[in-house]
Amino acid sequence: RVPRRFIAGHAAICAGFVLFAVWLTYPLVWNSGTHLPGAGAGDNVAFLWNSWWLGEWAAGRGNLFFTDRLFAPAGTPLVLHTHTTLPSALAFLLPFGSVIAQHNAVLIAALAANGIAAYALAFRHVRQVVPSAAAGLLFSGSAYVCAHLPGHFNLVQAWVLPVSALAWLRFVECPSLVSGTILGAAIAAAAYTDYYYLVYVVLLIATWAGHRCVTFNASWQRRPWDRTLSILLLLDLVLLMSVNPGFGGQA
Repeated sequence: RVPRRFIAGHAAICAGFVLFAVWLTYPLVWNSGTHLPGAGAGDNVAFLWNSWWLGEWAAGRGNLFFTDRLFAPAGTPLVLHTHTTLPSALAFLLPFGSVIAQHNAVLIAALAANGIAAYALAFRHVRQVVPSAAAGLLFSGSAYVCAHLPGHFNLVQAWVLPVSALAWLRFVECPSLVSGTILGAAIAAAAYTDYYYLVYVVLLIATWAGHRCVTFNASWQRRPWDRTLSILLLLDLVLLMSVNPGFGGQA
């Protein structure tokens, strides 16, 4: 049985990543129904269109992977379009009246999920909260994520990578119908979020499977968490929090 304080600690870390996601997009949380991240209309509006189009499909007014609202009058297929079907579907299911608010809520949730998923993957290996939380913080606040936050919302959904890694490791350790189903769901989540991430997940699995063909000797010595490293981590966190990226949004 897992101690309650252990569960409470994980819950506190997860809440911290939610607050970090709100901070990364601040003040979007106060304007979620009227603004989008970004300096102007561009790819950010295109991904908002994806959320709107999925709602049109759900209402029976269009085909999910083909639209007649673009390249009229012939229309165009959306199979190879960065359709972000999964995030758009999650946005559609939210009980909000505005498609903009739904879209922004999923975006903020994705930023939190990035940190939580990376934290879970790191904790699975090191079994220590502080370094695992640091891993989640570095992943969720990485330059890659922040650089894509003004418009490339498909690539912000990086949580599918650590989730797929966790699902694969679970399947390798305990092959079963349940673990196989979870792995399939994780791979599908990557595919219906962004095709790039599907390629990365396939490469991860292929690399992991191929490493069994190579053997080498290595030693690992666990060392106690160094106080100096803790201080440096704290200073890094203060520096990070002092520079708000300011993705407040564009009307």
